[in-house]
Amino acid sequence: MDDGGNDDLEEILSGLPAAILSTGGSGSAAVARNRGAEDFTGSFLVFIDADVLVDSRCIETLIEPLCSSSAEATVGNYSRNVRDLPFAARYKQLYISKIYQRRAGYLQNEFWTAIGAIDACVFRRMVGFDPRFKGAGGEDTDLGRRLTESGFRVLAVPAALGDHRHLLSLWQLLKNDWRKGLLAMENHFESDGSLSENRHATGRDMLAVGSATMLIAALLAMPFAFAPMHESIIFSLLAALYLSTRADVLRVFSSQGVSFVFPACGLMFLLDATRSGCFITGIYRRFFVRSQRAATNETSNEVPLEIDDRVHDEEYLHSRLSI
Repeated sequence: MDDGGNDDLEEILSGLPAAILSTGGSGSAAVARNRGAEDFTGSFLVFIDADVLVDSRCIETLIEPLCSSSAEATVGNYSRNVRDLPFAARYKQLYISKIYQRRAGYLQNEFWTAIGAIDACVFRRMVGFDPRFKGAGGEDTDLGRRLTESGFRVLAVPAALGDHRHLLSLWQLLKNDWRKGLLAMENHFESDGSLSENRHATGRDMLAVGSATMLIAALLAMPFAFAPMHESIIFSLLAALYLSTRADVLRVFSSQGVSFVFPACGLMFLLDATRSGCFITGIYRRFFVRSQRAATNETSNEVPLEIDDRVHDEEYLHSRLSI
């Protein structure tokens, strides 16, 4: 699927059994993926992001549970092959690899299009990805939420591996985690599940985010402390708690040497603090911004279409049934 800006695709794919379809530049991964699936007549759809290189057995491993009717959708994981990658890209792939390795088995309210597969009939029944999502991100977790609500099973298959080859910068990494953190909060509020069902928000992860936030608060309070010694003890205890919650990730980082571990630990701390900001902003948006909008709509007699009403709106469903 070409969503624009890929003039060399024909040359790259020449000699391979691949057809190139173009959206003309929609700016939406959801639209591009739906277009790719539109005329598909096979049993299983496999989605691979353009910046992912899959292992030789990845797709076979990914669709095996679909073939045995053990699940209606599956998601894979990133490998730990980070050779020749710059720091931020290396950090991201190693971090996700460990986080996703923690939770095998069935997932709730999640799907992942970097490496994911789904029964084609189920995909059509879900009327595909929601095309109102722009860019890349959010449309896959939204589909995962709808799959769970409809009683379909999404299975994590950590052995279906691929290498993430997006050479992102530190700034891009921060922006990406902030945006996806807010989307995760939106997805949580639209689902019936708990926040801990998200693979990035297990109890251990939430404790890490909480301790990182308290560490920052303790650091800011130090100049004003009446008992600096007590403040130092509290700071040390919080630092020890944070490091213990991230011990398994740090062990993965250690495979890259000491020169990588220390800056990676600092970046992870910064990103955990960013997740705290996402949580607070998500709560604010949910309970304050929406209440203000509801009051405004009440005054103007307008009834907005909520995100979780998309798949229940008859006119919207009718417009998507061709997929």
